[in-house]
Amino acid sequence: MNWQQACELPYYNGTDLGANYTPAATTFKLWAPTAAAVTVELFATGTDAEPNAHHLGAHHLQWERDGVWSLTLSGDWKNTYYLYHLQFHDGRTADAVDPYARTAGANGQRAMVLDLDAAAPEGWAEDKRPVIPPHARSVWEVHVADFSADEHSGVPAEYRGKFMGFVPGDTTLDGDGVHPTCLNYLKDLGVSHVQLQPIFDYETVDESRPDGGYNWGYDPQNYNVPEGSFATDPFHGEVRVRECRAMVAALHRAGLGVVMDVVYNHTYHSDSNLERTVPGYWNRRWPNDQMTNGSGCGCDLASERPMVRKYIVDSILYWAQTYHIDGFRFDLMALEDADTMNAIRAALDGWEKTPVPEDFHRHVMDAVRAHPRRRPTPWKKVVLPLAACFAVAILALPLRTQLLNAPQQTPASAETPQAAQSEVSAEETAPVMEADLAPDMETPAQDESAGQQLREAPASSEAGESTGSAAQPPRMLTGENGAGSGDTPQTYLAANNAAGEDAPAAQKDAPPAADAPPVQDEPPASEPTVSTANLAQEPFATLTLTEAQAGKALEAYTPVEQRDGEAVYHLDSAAYVQLKCALIATGSLPDTEELSETAPSEDSEAFALVIVTSAS
Repeated sequence: MNWQQACELPYYNGTDLGANYTPAATTFKLWAPTAAAVTVELFATGTDAEPNAHHLGAHHLQWERDGVWSLTLSGDWKNTYYLYHLQFHDGRTADAVDPYARTAGANGQRAMVLDLDAAAPEGWAEDKRPVIPPHARSVWEVHVADFSADEHSGVPAEYRGKFMGFVPGDTTLDGDGVHPTCLNYLKDLGVSHVQLQPIFDYETVDESRPDGGYNWGYDPQNYNVPEGSFATDPFHGEVRVRECRAMVAALHRAGLGVVMDVVYNHTYHSDSNLERTVPGYWNRRWPNDQMTNGSGCGCDLASERPMVRKYIVDSILYWAQTYHIDGFRFDLMALEDADTMNAIRAALDGWEKTPVPEDFHRHVMDAVRAHPRRRPTPWKKVVLPLAACFAVAILALPLRTQLLNAPQQTPASAETPQAAQSEVSAEETAPVMEADLAPDMETPAQDESAGQQLREAPASSEAGESTGSAAQPPRMLTGENGAGSGDTPQTYLAANNAAGEDAPAAQKDAPPAADAPPVQDEPPASEPTVSTANLAQEPFATLTLTEAQAGKALEAYTPVEQRDGEAVYHLDSAAYVQLKCALIATGSLPDTEELSETAPSEDSEAFALVIVTSAS
């Protein structure tokens, strides 16, 4: 999938992707615009090797809008495991863990429907970040498995090498009561922040075995799921969430901030869960369709693409809000484009922990749009103009020499004017020390349709004053770009750490829990409706296809007119977007689209004119 095709895919600006749980119902939402059909498979356990493992049934998701497939299941589906099965227009199929999964079973093979409120440790609502001024900050890096692994650490055996190894605050060497260890030792070390090497779900440790191996964690698998090998029970997805939060709370009680090492520069596999949902979209590629390898892993994430950027911003905000993370260290940050990093900064600047503001969704999307995607400039567009300018300069040297040697004639009456002194204020000449990237909250978000994805709006930002809120968003600690793992320069997004207590988590407005109904297979997903109303009006788009290009993408629709060698279709905006996604998926989208000056609204009767010709 090239840049042009990626920009043609619809952009979804909602904040509800993933499994959205309430006791009364769970709504599954997946962005997969190039899929022909999506099914959610439900399971009682995270793996088939566990006791009582069985399949609970399958349900078809319906195409909603902007490339999102959706399904709402009534009943209480708490702690149910699920997997998406996708079918594509070219006949390929794929099984994928939800990219927005909040937790998972052992080894991250299946996502789990999570009740976040029930997965909170005791006292979580009262957790608050310590107040640490910028000049007093110092960072100490550690791996969770190393921190408490030693048998002489004084940590209970079941907690060693786990999230819970950070919780006991009074441990000593072999329990001698004299030599502090682990968190008890950190309290007096003199550092302000603990940087945790990757704690999200990574690939190369077998969580199902106590001796499943060791890895630093720079092999991401499920970005929004805590690593199961750090949990006392990796088979039940809620445990890793509760214990990861308990670790953060224990560090906060000790007066220490928590920095999370994140790896959004690459995926471990080229066949990642992200790529399985929209093949060809998520990873950066060369023109020959080979993945770029700036990370040394061969699977760089294409952060410059709109939905990849949105995913990274959403993920950072999720960890900051759900786990009270104080700062972020970005592994190989140079592989993320600058606009994405600025969008993260802007989103964190407007973040509040709890409750989620009503305009939170609009604020995040404004932050993303404020820093538009940029296509890397081809080298020819840079080198060739520079070479031309250099050649012109060389050719102009003889003429310049003649002009310089020519006698200059100045009229006797001419007076040499005094150079005017322009007034320049100190404000205009002062260097820009810090840009406030938070978007204007008074400006309503502009919805972007599929057609608008090709336009690049200029980045904009307006200076704003600090709100002085008690729960301030993370702030940036200066560093060097392109930091890798180990003893290399690192860049942090760390907390501003203003004083204040966190408000209790927002309560869900949901009806009482109900027993889950028997699961039955549902009929296949229905195709989008075809609008033939108001045919006299001007179409918002016109697309001409050959029969070979159209393939089976239009077989569910009825033409409104048959001409000599042509079939004419009128599609509403949703159907037209889905058609284009199908053509992109099969590599059949031609460069023949003509767009009107105004894009259709969702509730309009506007139509797209699609002409299929039998000519080759």
